[in-house]
Amino acid sequence: MVEPVPSGRFDAVVPVPGSKYVANRLLFIAALAGGRSVLKNLPDNEDIRTAMAGLAAFGIGIERLGLDAVAVTGCAGRFEKREVAVYTAGSGTFSRFLVPFAALSGNAVRITANEKMSSRPMDSVFAAVEGLGATALSTGGRLPATITGPLRGGTVEVDGGVSSQYFSALMLSALTQDGLEIKVKGALVSAPFVGLTASLMEEAGLRVEFAHDGAGQIRAIRIPGGQAYRARDWDIEPDPVSASYFMAAAALTGGRAVLPNWNSRSPQGEAQFPEVLRSMGCGVRMAGGGLEITGPDKPLRAVTVDLGGQPDVVQTLCACAAFAEGPTRITGIGHLKHKESDRIGETAREWGKLGIRVEAGEDSLVVHGSPGASGFQGAAVDGCGDHRMAMSLALLGLRLPGVRVHGEAAVGKSFPDFFDRLERAGVVLRRG
Repeated sequence: MVEPVPSGRFDAVVPVPGSKYVANRLLFIAALAGGRSVLKNLPDNEDIRTAMAGLAAFGIGIERLGLDAVAVTGCAGRFEKREVAVYTAGSGTFSRFLVPFAALSGNAVRITANEKMSSRPMDSVFAAVEGLGATALSTGGRLPATITGPLRGGTVEVDGGVSSQYFSALMLSALTQDGLEIKVKGALVSAPFVGLTASLMEEAGLRVEFAHDGAGQIRAIRIPGGQAYRARDWDIEPDPVSASYFMAAAALTGGRAVLPNWNSRSPQGEAQFPEVLRSMGCGVRMAGGGLEITGPDKPLRAVTVDLGGQPDVVQTLCACAAFAEGPTRITGIGHLKHKESDRIGETAREWGKLGIRVEAGEDSLVVHGSPGASGFQGAAVDGCGDHRMAMSLALLGLRLPGVRVHGEAAVGKSFPDFFDRLERAGVVLRRG
């Protein structure tokens, strides 16, 4: 249990770990490149450790160079013949990225996961690799599964409404002679993540082409055949979701947070979260190579915002919205039901335990804010086995006494020392 103690204005310079989203993609790119790549500012969390162990099972060279750096010796797309079994724990990103990679290897690869991950949908990526010549023997479209290649080029259609991870997974392992075209069925959720994947692939030497419709929506993604990744060194930019919690701490308390080494041109969707805070009345500026967020000296303003392109800050915004003036409407988030928790239904439930009224819709959340916390009360709340939920619930305790967050260990998935960093920034925590 962790209980934050409201203690006035948050004011701190807070370095945050490298981006988990970038790191996951770069590990696959480096594994498929020819030669040695060094990844610096690598986040040290459960998901990244799981990914490194899984790639090593294929014979990829993984050498730790310290807590925040790793050298990856890639296979240049040529794999050893071996029996491969990989445990993906609770990582949805790694699980989905692994399926086309496993098919590309030509080995029979057994993929297992923990109970929660085994309940999450995987059928779209299984169907896609089967459409490209591989076989995917699964349990009702979920893990565990056995993937057997080879993976061929060609054209597949993938439903865009469930997860952008399916598209990134196919893109990263598209090293076939015939190339790959992925047609998007419906609207593509979390499209900035696909853009992030493409930008990193292009930095490593691959050409990625997009076809858009008249409204600017992605309709197809093409990776020409016969390409290869180049090995290179990477310095991973700060994780925008990890940073969002400290931005929110400043917003909630009328304080200040400075995030060093901020990339203001990042393709990561969640890097736009400062603009959401600006619309709520916060100050946002670049200062000395870092991003500075200052909370307003009056109540936060409620906003209406589509967060389909930055889904992992939805709970962060819900924490801020609880103390804003009026109802905050968050749309475009139907796919959050399939994350580590049902981030729509369980947000409404857990915030509700504190007296905060949250309406859950099929594709939306409405948070009814109260700057003076009228009707709110401290209570025990549950992180629901979800790192994003646990961290965001803790933010509520910066303003509301008695918020006791259970299941706080879930933060290990992406940000193991989150609570330690809060304490170093001056937040008092009761632990029990």
